[in-house]
Amino acid sequence: MTSPTEAVRTIIEHVARAYDYEPKDLLGRRRHKTLVEARHVAYWLARTAIKPRLSYPELGRIFDRRDHTTIMSGVVRMRARLGEEPELAVRVEMLFASALRPPVRKVRVALERTGT
Repeated sequence: MTSPTEAVRTIIEHVARAYDYEPKDLLGRRRHKTLVEARHVAYWLARTAIKPRLSYPELGRIFDRRDHTTIMSGVVRMRARLGEEPELAVRVEMLFASALRPPVRKVRVALERTGT
């Protein structure tokens, strides 16, 4: 069985690959528009899809010692965008399908909670 930390690392790798970045880019400090989107997708997937759910401070530590409020902000922004941008929601669902296996649950359930 995969640990939650390993599942987050898997998310980071798959999201980075899907956005044509390296995992270290998602953990870095650069703030290019597509890089920020990829980072927020990874935050959102890590927060909503992994069970047992990791706290924001735990996620912050995994994402290269980011402050927990940074993770929270990214999750909130991504939740709003998923509700407004169906194409992004489809892309995130495809990322979920390609990257994650149990102990994570289906992203569709998480998307339904956000109103997508």
